[in-house]
Amino acid sequence: MTSRTPAISTDITNLFATRNTHAVEVAILQPADPFLDMAGEDLRRRIFLTESETGQTLCLRPEFTIPVCLDHISSQAGTPRRYSYLGEVFRQRREGGNEFFQAGIEDLGDRDTAGADARSVADAHALLSLVLPGQALAITLGDQTIFEAVLAAPG
Repeated sequence: MTSRTPAISTDITNLFATRNTHAVEVAILQPADPFLDMAGEDLRRRIFLTESETGQTLCLRPEFTIPVCLDHISSQAGTPRRYSYLGEVFRQRREGGNEFFQAGIEDLGDRDTAGADARSVADAHALLSLVLPGQALAITLGDQTIFEAVLAAPG
């Protein structure tokens, strides 16, 4: 049997450790309601659902943000706090596999939102530099408010 873990997983985990994060693991089987409440019923046809013996609708983890945040709340951890994760997620897609790895950082509760935003961009750049060595990377930032104002201005 071959390992399903990407070869670069250790490097990603080590990078996260240098970026002041707490590595977390969340269960693969999750309550479906938080995902459906946030993403809507359209998500229902793209996630893998089952039911518990008690009738609770469960799903295979379609992403990490919601379970990481729910674990943060249930643990009553203070903020600011940064979590990192790397693991499989499960979603039905038109192209590609239905199981794939997701890595990320959740940066919670920093009152310095500009600093947190800048840190998120730096985190993304560091991760992309790791997985795409030697590639020229460019960062383009936009502001939704400015974009909406430009669209509204003509008329």
